Amino acid sequence: MRSSWIWPAIITVSALAAGLVNFLDEPITQWTLAIALSLSIDAFVAGLQLYVGKWLPAGTLEILIGFCLVGVFAQIVQVKLGTKYDLHGRRTYFKHD
Repeated sequence: MRSSWIWPAIITVSALAAGLVNFLDEPITQWTLAIALSLSIDAFVAGLQLYVGKWLPAGTLEILIGFCLVGVFAQIVQVKLGTKYDLHGRRTYFKHD
């Protein structure tokens, strides 16, 4: 029995494991995690659309753009509030220039 969700799950879990092991200290780790999560989110969205039976390339693109816009909005709010989180999840404050 072949499951369509196994590869996105493997990619996501391996990307999270790589990030947890290295604690995101190095830039190469951050880039690797970003690329792996990007591919796994894309595969998850496409797989979900195929499972539902309504796969459209334009629809996939719209969902991914919406996902990115939510992330951009969250970063803008974080900068406007002047808060940032360090590597251990603790809240830190910084001054605007």
